[in-house]
Amino acid sequence: MTPSYNQGRFIEETLRSVLLQGYPNLEYIVVDGGSTDETTEILDRYDPWIDHWVSEPDRGQTHAINKGFQRASSDAITWINSDDILLPGVLQAAASHLFDGEDCDAVFGHARLIDEQSATTGRYTAAPPDLRSMILRWHNPLPQQGFLMRRAVYEDCGPFDERLDFPMDLEYWIRCLRRGKTIEVIDRDLGGFRAHEASKTQDQHIQFTQDMVDVITRVRDETENETVQAWCDQSLRQRYYNAALNAYAWEQPRLVREYAWKDWKKRGGPALTSSVPYAVLSGLPNQGAWVRWLYLGIRRRLRELMPVRGRPYD
Repeated sequence: MTPSYNQGRFIEETLRSVLLQGYPNLEYIVVDGGSTDETTEILDRYDPWIDHWVSEPDRGQTHAINKGFQRASSDAITWINSDDILLPGVLQAAASHLFDGEDCDAVFGHARLIDEQSATTGRYTAAPPDLRSMILRWHNPLPQQGFLMRRAVYEDCGPFDERLDFPMDLEYWIRCLRRGKTIEVIDRDLGGFRAHEASKTQDQHIQFTQDMVDVITRVRDETENETVQAWCDQSLRQRYYNAALNAYAWEQPRLVREYAWKDWKKRGGPALTSSVPYAVLSGLPNQGAWVRWLYLGIRRRLRELMPVRGRPYD
């Protein structure tokens, strides 16, 4: 399914990337939140090939995904956002892996980073999920573009959390792992993740940070596993460090400086062991890529030589 809202300049490419998969018994649902651009005109043109589409006000992307999944009747489900794409033949590849054995509940692959012209600019490399890393670093190793999961997983783990806008997928994968679901990664590019100006804002980053604090707090409250509780406590202690690194990844220098300052004040100790260097790097050309490489090497060496109270998770 595809959740959609005012992505008229990209959605046709998304639709074609799905409909031209050549996958048998494809069920395609589009849930649009009442777009005011050319989206509905495009959907109307593709109506003969879309099983169901609707354009009406909703409560955001997460609500739209739940609406689509609850209407779907397929044994395997996925979503692709209306500004992203599937690469050719990936549904067949993912489905073959998912159903070849009985132990796989969801399958993911890598995603190509693409710009507004659909040119490849980088790669979002998938990795087998590690619950500890996901909690401590707020790190999502699972690109959603092109993934496939059994419908039974959705029925067992429940709908996506509609209180969340940005880390709702990360929260869901954490939930799946805590329920004992098996998530596997195949070494193949499955989709294209489009980064464009409308997709990155400071308000979104602030909301992501608050959402993640809420997610980790709920995981902490719901679990009786003392190890997981300890991970959550550490994650919440270093929330400003995590927020600064995420702001750096989003190329938001003002927020990097803001979170790094709070991180250093809360953590204390040498500035090199906090997120302060990222605040410096964010003001350099190309975010100081070569300096960052040198800094990380120095910091690794410092950690080997001296214990740091409350240091971030490696």
